Amino acid sequence: MAKPKCIVMPFREANASGIGLSLHFLLGNVIAVHTGFAECWFGWRVGKIFRSSENLSDYIRMQCAAIDRKKMSAEQKIRCWIFGQMEGEAVRLSLFDRGKSAQAAPESFTFTVRDDLIGFRKQFIEWLGRCGLPMENHRRPMALWPERTSLLGLLRLGQALRYFYIHSAYGGQSRIDLALFETAVNAAPESFMANNLCGWAHYRHQDARSAGRFFDRALALNPNSPGVTAGRMGCAILEKDVEASVHWAVRKADLLEQDVAAAAGKARKRFE
Repeated sequence: MAKPKCIVMPFREANASGIGLSLHFLLGNVIAVHTGFAECWFGWRVGKIFRSSENLSDYIRMQCAAIDRKKMSAEQKIRCWIFGQMEGEAVRLSLFDRGKSAQAAPESFTFTVRDDLIGFRKQFIEWLGRCGLPMENHRRPMALWPERTSLLGLLRLGQALRYFYIHSAYGGQSRIDLALFETAVNAAPESFMANNLCGWAHYRHQDARSAGRFFDRALALNPNSPGVTAGRMGCAILEKDVEASVHWAVRKADLLEQDVAAAAGKARKRFE
């Protein structure tokens, strides 16, 4: 039986500082290690959910109506949607689960960078359980890596992430400007998320060497990331390195408790 998909939408904030987008990215990486869901990143769906960059920006800045959850869920064939709205040093989260007639009540959760955002994620994981979507206990440590950042680091990361989404969905064939991503890393050099995103920006340039360097930094900070492991596999494919591609495919499958032999076979088949 196929697993349902769950997508974390960008968190809305009137001033669009970028912090809300960073926290959205944080929880997206938590959902990525929740084995109750199939892999589904917001970044894959930006252009399907929002017709233009202006629509996306208006949504984030709370300058348009909220999304019709039931309609969007049916159109995108995604069962669970996590929405958030910034409230100072808290985020008000709500869940839409197309598989249920009654929806869980929204709840607000505080966040602080002083504990590496671990407390915020613990609250989120407990909330998922109350919503009937529990994360298995042995998976929880994988979602609680120390995210070493600051408020400035979150702000810079969010600005880079917004640009990344817009460029990916609406930028056509134009080259991505790396400045925002490097600024995010400089603001928080030990941030898993900043190094992760910078790796993907370099990957968009087809620069496997630079992307791999940032992905390796990200994995040193959080070795249990299936998203970054996929990025590392992508670099191996760009470099036409069969054995490295198989290595990273197996590692990702192992992280997600999937069939490693099938993953290895699929990776090798790409080069046939």
